Amino acid sequence: MLIPLIFLSYFGSLASAIFLSAIAYDWRYSVISHLISPRNNPKFHAVASFGIAITGLLIIPFAGYINRRMRVASSLGANIGTVAFASGAIWLILAGIRELGAVTGRLVQAEQLYTAAHSRLQNVVELTKKTPRRPRVLCLEWIDPYYCCGHWVPEMVELAGGEDALGRKGADSVRISWTDIAALSPEILIVSPCGFGAEEAAEQAKQLLQQRSWNDLPAILNDRVFAVNANAYFARPGPRVVDGVELPAHLIHPKLCDWRGSRNAFRKIHFSDIPSRRDP
Repeated sequence: MLIPLIFLSYFGSLASAIFLSAIAYDWRYSVISHLISPRNNPKFHAVASFGIAITGLLIIPFAGYINRRMRVASSLGANIGTVAFASGAIWLILAGIRELGAVTGRLVQAEQLYTAAHSRLQNVVELTKKTPRRPRVLCLEWIDPYYCCGHWVPEMVELAGGEDALGRKGADSVRISWTDIAALSPEILIVSPCGFGAEEAAEQAKQLLQQRSWNDLPAILNDRVFAVNANAYFARPGPRVVDGVELPAHLIHPKLCDWRGSRNAFRKIHFSDIPSRRDP
């Protein structure tokens, strides 16, 4: 009986909060943005928070049952090993390939995959060395409120031949201000909302560029705004981080670095395509 009540409380409260909020775009974006920054809609935040609190209370009597089940599962899986791909740095992520190969008895194949990945990264580094300077890049992991990139993404930008001074290498992404963005004056803007594909990210980028304050940034003036498939290439600490380096390398240095991946990996956002603009 508790399980249906838990689901009803949690999802019912979110549904009520969404109903009370004006939905101007993707509902996932609306939910997350209002929870992170409730100042624009305190009613939404209050309803959602109340529902989550009730859900937490309902889970408490269920904890004993879960604990007993986990003990059974632990005893059954005592001899099963696990491998976690470490995050925070690209070399740690790639080292996980070797560890996984050792655990699964596929060390030769893992070594081949690791060598190929390292070779591709080195190729990007060698290509981007030919550029006289590193452009200023801003990777946004969220647009309302603004969040910089973190963990391995700043390193990806660095390997790709760019410089994201607001990115937090090896650390969590954090909220940043418009003042920070204006001071950076990015020459290239990459919109990569966590968990979103290219088409959804493109909609977020268009929402962002409706704010008039962005008009004078070099990235907008020079038509260097891109929405990327963050879910596939930026958000997961696995072998695909190599593709995630090759993609921004192409966006930052298109004449030096080709992109041979999916055509759905990114969308170029043209400022002239933004239908209307508003103040933030």
